[in-house]
Amino acid sequence: MIFANKQDLPSAIKKDEVIEMMGLSDFINMKPISYVRVQEASAVQDIGLYEGFSWVVDKIVELNKRKASQL
Repeated sequence: MIFANKQDLPSAIKKDEVIEMMGLSDFINMKPISYVRVQEASAVQDIGLYEGFSWVVDKIVELNKRKASQL
């Protein structure tokens, strides 16, 4: 999870720019599942934080289910 924070500021780097600058396209589009995400956020406005951390929790649960099914 990469938070593109400070989205409340006019000079904030947007999600697509972060992806391009960091060369993350291949990782974000991995199949069958991607373990990389860039989430736009503004901590002072409480925007995007819940969605980002919720995605992380979902990925952890998904990984645990995959591991359990392989046992």
